[in-house]
Amino acid sequence: MKIKPTRSNNILALAIAGLLLAAVPDSIVAAPQNGKIVKGEGSISLPDVKTTRVLQNSQSLVIDWASFNVAPNEQVNFIQPSSSATVLNNIFDQNPSQIFGSINANGRVFLSNPNGLIFGPDSVVNVNSLIATGLSMNADEFMQGYYNLEALQTAGAVINYGLINAATGGNVALLGSEVANHGSILASYGHVVMASGKQMVLNFDGDGLINFQVNEQMLNNASNSENAVHNTGQIQADAGQIILAGDVAADVFTNVVNNEGMLQASSISNVGGVIRLQSSGATLHSGEINVTGENGQGGIVQILGDQVGLMGSAVVDASGVSGGGVVLIGGDYQGSNDDIQNASQTYVGENTSISADAIESGNGGNVIVWADNTTQYYGDISARGGSISGDGGFVEISAKSWMDFSGDVDTSADQGDLGLLLLDPKNIIIQDAGVGTEVASVAFVDAEDPGPDDTIFDGDDLAGLDSNILLQATNDITINEAIPATSSTGRTLAMDAGRSIFINDDLTTNDADINITANTSDAAITDLTREAGAAEITMADGITIDAGNGNIVITMSNGGGTTNNSTGDITLETVTTTGDVTVTNNGTTSGSDILQDQDVTTSGSITANNITLNSTNGGIGVTGGINTTTSTNLSLSTGGIGTAGNIAVIDSGNLTVS
Repeated sequence: MKIKPTRSNNILALAIAGLLLAAVPDSIVAAPQNGKIVKGEGSISLPDVKTTRVLQNSQSLVIDWASFNVAPNEQVNFIQPSSSATVLNNIFDQNPSQIFGSINANGRVFLSNPNGLIFGPDSVVNVNSLIATGLSMNADEFMQGYYNLEALQTAGAVINYGLINAATGGNVALLGSEVANHGSILASYGHVVMASGKQMVLNFDGDGLINFQVNEQMLNNASNSENAVHNTGQIQADAGQIILAGDVAADVFTNVVNNEGMLQASSISNVGGVIRLQSSGATLHSGEINVTGENGQGGIVQILGDQVGLMGSAVVDASGVSGGGVVLIGGDYQGSNDDIQNASQTYVGENTSISADAIESGNGGNVIVWADNTTQYYGDISARGGSISGDGGFVEISAKSWMDFSGDVDTSADQGDLGLLLLDPKNIIIQDAGVGTEVASVAFVDAEDPGPDDTIFDGDDLAGLDSNILLQATNDITINEAIPATSSTGRTLAMDAGRSIFINDDLTTNDADINITANTSDAAITDLTREAGAAEITMADGITIDAGNGNIVITMSNGGGTTNNSTGDITLETVTTTGDVTVTNNGTTSGSDILQDQDVTTSGSITANNITLNSTNGGIGVTGGINTTTSTNLSLSTGGIGTAGNIAVIDSGNLTVS
């Protein structure tokens, strides 16, 4: 199935709302009718023709209404004994409730209409907390403090075009078969929830903040809407939480969660916010998400689902004055966090931007883009260190199987160390990106044909990234195109393969380390399913590894003893640096050799640098030469040495052979 980026259906939703109003007689679009208190203590009065007044005397109150509509010039006022007092308004109307005037309350107001609720463009709701739902609630359970919501015969939609304003530390929840916000919702230090499901449970924690859980999927889409949970408006919960969530059966809605508007939960007094978009199906974001730490560290953003897409000109900003925040797109680090849902497919479009920068001080934040199957990344990620102090952050763009990568990543730090970019699909090939790379013409690749097992990266593109780079493949890494020196001095290039590494073109850094490990014992790879076979590290004829002043470490591991890959030879050509060179073959198989067809060379005038060749169960074969310069030590640890070239320690250096 191919899913295309969605277009806003705000105009369509407005038209639907207009049709609903037109279909309802003017006499019905009026004050709430025939209210009857069925649980608790209170009274209902009409101070004037435009005002309905509910005086609540008990901590909990249940009112049954024949209808609950508020015309543009009308108001409903709830006077409650405390901010934690709750009133349930059960509405038995065959039509959606039309809220076009104002509702005011100092406590918690529940509005339940199984045929839905619409808050019009000029409506104003000022309450401590509002729970508006198209699901049904049981009066007896409500009085006991159990807030269970369930779709019975029907489950209505809840749509807001107006202004809903919760008190500081209050809550707003829109819950139903379909929920949408095209207006404004405000809840500083509070929680805002928009959720679709057939059955839910709510509760309030010790701080009066709402928690919820969807217990049963929505099975139908009576209005034939494209989105189960949809935001095109503005939701602001600074220092609080915003959650858009949906649990619906497969193919009931095109998109389960779709944000095209503004979601903001920036910090107040060093308290960062949290924004989570999560669904059982497609979760799309093409608007703006802001959890910036204007007085402290950036907040937390999670965009999760079975299919996750950042579309159009989507923005996610988790930057902070004193440190970057955390952004999880499609999963957590290498998909290994059981508490975070993993996507099967993740797409990040070319005009999207994700930021988790430290603005003044502190380290850049963490950004993860993950999918269990395929990841397509074409966007821009920044996790920079602070301008005054701090190191760059951490970015992972990965897939358990295949990924397409042609975006940008920046983990630089003006006053600290570069951060790290981790790329870790199944197999990695470095070559011209135009060869073998699938260009995505739609949001997600075809789920039935997700692409090859081999992920291709362009060597020039990798060189242009302002970050340390770790290429980590479940199976093999093959270098068919040179990775030239980057403009970032001191950037480390590391390769970590679950099986073999084949180097068929040059590797160069700008005075930074090069670390190469095959048949790795890294737990992140060991825990994944990798194919069995012989593991080796091979450099083709005439190829050079040049680290400038950096160190070069080449290691054949034994896979931590947990794999069935046999460890083979390390075959080298020219390896050059003014730093240290360490080559180790820890092969568990006898005869796993270090074979030198050309030179291992340190060049330049340096002091106390070392060349170390260690072949645990095999030999060292030298066809070319091993040359050191002034005061450099050479250590050979092996079962045997065969040489047709020179092994030389110049001047005052030491030669150690064991």
